[in-house]
Amino acid sequence: GKTADEIGLALASEAPIHEASEESASSEHAQTETPDRDDAVDGHFITFVFVDGRLVELDGMMSGPIDHGATTIDDFIQDAAKIIRED
Repeated sequence: GKTADEIGLALASEAPIHEASEESASSEHAQTETPDRDDAVDGHFITFVFVDGRLVELDGMMSGPIDHGATTIDDFIQDAAKIIRED
């Protein structure tokens, strides 16, 4: 098989994929209005990642990653969904 880098480079070099990406990224519909510096912002982004057999939550509002315990690549989505439902 190919490495992740090789796959990424192959995808990036495909003209139709590159053109579709550029077109959607530059569309006026794809742009989000940025709040002013003094605006109160209610939401933020978090993500769940699979790291060395662990389910890890990355939340910019926290002081560091949150390790939610062991998981498998097959159970990752279901395990992350359980955590999301708990909150």
